[in-house]
Amino acid sequence: MPFTAGIGENTDNMEERLIFYEEIYYWALHGEIEELFNDTEKYIDLLEDTIFTPEELPRLMKMIADAKKRIVDNPEKWDEFLATELDPDTKDVFVTVNKADFISFLDHFERMIKEAQETGKNVVFKSDNPLSSGMEIHII
Repeated sequence: MPFTAGIGENTDNMEERLIFYEEIYYWALHGEIEELFNDTEKYIDLLEDTIFTPEELPRLMKMIADAKKRIVDNPEKWDEFLATELDPDTKDVFVTVNKADFISFLDHFERMIKEAQETGKNVVFKSDNPLSSGMEIHII
């Protein structure tokens, strides 16, 4: 299940608006996500659900604006760090980010935040971790 974002009360009552199919977009935003955490003490995490109230949405909009400003001079494509592979050998894994696609993603993200602001709703991030939503996992 992919990491998703939407508008609503909580993860059980939300309308999905944005799906992080390309996890690399999460990592391409990671610097801004950390700055957001430093300002709000809320962390957008792939493994934990997070809710931003209407009062916190201007800071979320700033995160998007900061990301757009940061990549303005990037080439049309660049390699972004994704993860470190440990087996069979330790090596960093990079994924190519297409600037136009990433900007389109950021624009969609921004529209979602604006919609939440206009309707007075929360922006909800739903993790792809089944344990964060209370789902039980049984290992046999």
